[in-house]
Amino acid sequence: MAAPRPAAPALVNWLVLFGAMASSVLVYGAVAFLFGPSGEPPEATRPLRMALWGVAVVALFVAQRLIAPFRKALAGGPGGAPPDAKAFFGRSVAALALAEAAAILGLVLVFVGGSRSDFLLLGMLALLVDFAIILPAGLAFFGMRTENRPS
Repeated sequence: MAAPRPAAPALVNWLVLFGAMASSVLVYGAVAFLFGPSGEPPEATRPLRMALWGVAVVALFVAQRLIAPFRKALAGGPGGAPPDAKAFFGRSVAALALAEAAAILGLVLVFVGGSRSDFLLLGMLALLVDFAIILPAGLAFFGMRTENRPS
């Protein structure tokens, strides 16, 4: 039985970055639930809340679209060429930042007159994008790179 190979430093760096960005959403949630106002939001804040919700949803959609080309290439879709590492790092960090931006907008919503449920929904959507779209693409990308690397 062969000894397991140590993880590539690039994978470890990417996973640390991913973990930091994803766990920050949990910290924002703690802040929102510990210090945010309770009760129903005032009706006067409805237009601002809708605008911030719209921006957050667009940010999550753009984050998903940044990773989509890599998911297709990693799945063996058209294009065939393996993704470039520099391009993957840049796009995955941008996608993580946009997902975190949606969570930050949820936190802002709590403090400008929204409710805790505003953050709860946006925070969960941000974590969904992180764990269901970005993380699998990253693991597939680094798995592909280590499979092609000589032992």
